[in-house]
Amino acid sequence: MIRSTISTATKGDLFNTPSAGTRGLGRRARLLLIAAPVATLALLTGSLITAGPASALDGLHINGTWNVRNTPTGSPNGTVSSGQVVTVDCQTDGPSVTVAGFGTSAIWDHILGRGYISDLAVVETTYARHDPRIPTCGTPQPPTPQPVRWGRTTPTNTGVWGQCVWYILKRFHQATGVYPLSYGDAWNFAKSTGANGWTVSSTPRVRSVAVFQPGTNYAGGYGHVAWVEQVSGNQIQVAEMNYGTGNRVGKESRRWLTPASGVRYVYAP
Repeated sequence: MIRSTISTATKGDLFNTPSAGTRGLGRRARLLLIAAPVATLALLTGSLITAGPASALDGLHINGTWNVRNTPTGSPNGTVSSGQVVTVDCQTDGPSVTVAGFGTSAIWDHILGRGYISDLAVVETTYARHDPRIPTCGTPQPPTPQPVRWGRTTPTNTGVWGQCVWYILKRFHQATGVYPLSYGDAWNFAKSTGANGWTVSSTPRVRSVAVFQPGTNYAGGYGHVAWVEQVSGNQIQVAEMNYGTGNRVGKESRRWLTPASGVRYVYAP
């Protein structure tokens, strides 16, 4: 049985033993079982892993069962387990985690669409330091200057399946457990939810709905809405549905953008 010594903020992040076939091996040794030959050679020779411009890395493997958190010091919002393949889109510093058989690291990986986990959980990333292939996460946001209110709700997702409004209502419900009461097309989402008591702001915030007017940031004639996952400087990363050329109904996508001044944000409490 694996024993762990983890800082108070992250106690319990590892739930079980490493997967079969890797039990008892150090993290760098486990990497040799899965990583590509080039990475293996780099580790054996002690050379640093080199790469082109930093970007998200996909096809990475989880070992063990670990908590996923909204922030490195936040509350758990789910788990990932051995055998899962994930995409790490950025890394940041956080509480140090020590686990027997895995080592010690204060690096936290952001799993695209999920949240943060200790870097010890991900097999292929550089051990105990920032991986040069992965960008650093944006600086933490300052506290929202206005209170975030709960507004009126509706019992079901009132959007049309596969459209942008349906998708952000789904994400809002996943984050809060409720559907905000709204009406009309995407361009009207901020106005209608604000009239029903929800907090609307011109300041972007993680866990909010970005509302684009027609023609704003390439929104179509009905406007567009998207779920804000990250904020970095004057840019936001959004997750969205039915955006882009061709038939995008029911298709989820993500992108970074610089929002126009007219974009409004409906905050999820």
